[in-house]
Amino acid sequence: MMSRTLLLSALVCMIYWSDFAVASPKCPQPKLRKWHRVTNAMIKSTYNLGVRMTHNDVGGKLVITGNVYSNGCGGGAGSIAVTYIRGDWVQIRYTQEFRGSASCWKIFGTTAYPKYSSNIAFHPNPLQQKPVVALQDYSEADGDGIFNELHMNSLTNNKFDGRVYRCDNNRDNFWHTNNGDGLRRATVMLRRRSLTENAGIVTETSCGTPSYVIKDVYVLM
Repeated sequence: MMSRTLLLSALVCMIYWSDFAVASPKCPQPKLRKWHRVTNAMIKSTYNLGVRMTHNDVGGKLVITGNVYSNGCGGGAGSIAVTYIRGDWVQIRYTQEFRGSASCWKIFGTTAYPKYSSNIAFHPNPLQQKPVVALQDYSEADGDGIFNELHMNSLTNNKFDGRVYRCDNNRDNFWHTNNGDGLRRATVMLRRRSLTENAGIVTETSCGTPSYVIKDVYVLM
């Protein structure tokens, strides 16, 4: 995937050299990217707090499990789990399954949210550095995608509403105990913010001790 500037330069160059009916190696060439299945060997590093994480290869595919044990909810930190993926990839796609319940959560993008930008796992901790995850938050308007949703709004509504952060007791908070403890699921495709910063998959929770599985992970590079 070329930047707009590089794409424009390539087009101008090709138009110029086409007048001479020759091909020129001086023209910038696009890098053809394709989706690569992520394995355990592609993990660069991990970070976790308040959650037990495991990373396994199952059938040649990375499977991440998280079992939250820290409730948080004003009594300390909740949970955060980060898995950084190697490579110069520009997009990531994965399926996440959610079980149990959590009133507060941050998924499908980078860490925190403006309201909790200085917090780790929904709790102030000035002595601990917050991990940076160079993803863009999910935005369908900017080209991200979500597929195969199951109960991602409520027990009677599968459609995810696009909000990647919640901390409330509303009926449409899909991971809240109001909607039971059963399976919720979605496949999401997200953009990377920067190739010079670490990026990967992150989940933060508070006010609950849920579990989740992340699988079928692919990166575009």
